[in-house]
Amino acid sequence: MKEIILLSLIICAVLTIQTQKMKVAIIYLGAFSILIAFVYLLQGAPDVALAEAVIGSTMTTILFVVAIHKYKLFRIYIIVESTKIDDDIYKNKVYRGILSYINIFCYKKGLDPLVIYTIDARHHIGRNHHHILLEESGDSFVLSYHMDDIKAEELFFYLLGHKKFQDIKRKRY
Repeated sequence: MKEIILLSLIICAVLTIQTQKMKVAIIYLGAFSILIAFVYLLQGAPDVALAEAVIGSTMTTILFVVAIHKYKLFRIYIIVESTKIDDDIYKNKVYRGILSYINIFCYKKGLDPLVIYTIDARHHIGRNHHHILLEESGDSFVLSYHMDDIKAEELFFYLLGHKKFQDIKRKRY
């Protein structure tokens, strides 16, 4: 019995580290915590097992799930017209200017902006909520987003309200 639990601990630990989804990793971590509580119980430490089961498995898992649920990522894809993405793109003053306004908007809305520079076309990025495409179009920008994405719509009007970006265009799909 003890060997099976110890092997299960190793499997849960590896699955926790290897999974790509944060919520799934939290579930594996909770399972790891319950299994370690069984190990403590088998070793003759019921008080430590109870503390691990209550605190480690239950409360920590709930706190992680709540924290992950509150974490709101706002993805902004910047499509660049280059065959190679290099450091000069990150220093581009044009993008830096609009990104500072986007960062302020995200801060006010409790969002965490994730800026992704890409040379891929739109069809590689996907057409769903919470993906904003930002392209330079002459002296202005084009903001593309899903028509049902309320936050992206708010961002568009936020940027439109600033003199610097009054000629910004949008594409909704």
